[in-house]
Amino acid sequence: MLGVGFAAPHFDCTAVVGGHLVRLRWEQVHDNRPLVLLFGSLGNTSGSDDPLVALVTAARLPRASVAVVCRNDLYDVLAWSSGPPSESAPAFPLIADPDGRIASLYDLAAGGPTWGHFVIDPSDVIREAGVSDFPYWPGVEELLRSVRASGFPADKGLWN
Repeated sequence: MLGVGFAAPHFDCTAVVGGHLVRLRWEQVHDNRPLVLLFGSLGNTSGSDDPLVALVTAARLPRASVAVVCRNDLYDVLAWSSGPPSESAPAFPLIADPDGRIASLYDLAAGGPTWGHFVIDPSDVIREAGVSDFPYWPGVEELLRSVRASGFPADKGLWN
C-alpha cells in the first residue's frame, strides 16, 4: 500500500476552483508547497456544513496547498460548490473522481478504504498518510491533529 516515504502519484484532472470549471495539471495542484490532499465524498449539504470544507477551513494553511478529490461526479461537485448565494465557492480545487481513477493511484479503490488524507512535501514525497473505510469522515479535529503532526515543523512553513 502507498504510504509515507513513497513518491506521490501525479495526475491531471478536471476540478471546480472558485466556482469555475478548470483543467489542472499536477504542477498546478501541487505548486511546490506542501500539499494536503483529501479524498472522500461531498455530503448532501453545501458550503461550510460539509466535513471536507470544515477541515480545510479549520486547518488555516496559508503556506500549503489543499485539494479535495471527491467521488462525486463533476455536476454534483459544481452544484455543491455553488452553495447558497451568501457563501463563496471554495478557493481550493474540488476534483471530481467518480470512476475512482485518481483514488486508485493512492490505493483508495472501490472495495478498500474510501476516505483518506495525504500530506505531500514540495519534493513530491508523501510525509503523512491516513486512510479509513468508515462510511463517514473521522472528526475534523482528529484529522487536523494528524495533519499537524505530519512532520512539517514551523520552520518549513506549513503552519506559519
